[in-house]
Amino acid sequence: MSESKVPRWKMAVPASAAVYPVSPAAELVLLPRLGGLPMAARDAVTALAFSTAMTCLTLPALTGVLHD
Repeated sequence: MSESKVPRWKMAVPASAAVYPVSPAAELVLLPRLGGLPMAARDAVTALAFSTAMTCLTLPALTGVLHD
């Protein structure tokens, strides 16, 4: 059985496009509220928020739009 591999650019385009709206949103909403936390805690919360937003919100929407 041969597996059809998705070209890397087809994975990179939605991933890159998904980061774009999440990054400014995090800067405006999340980072000001995390100022008092140690850097490791800020980084952990930011990483969790980014990955959750991309996995649950932006990537599914972009995949549906870009799917052939």
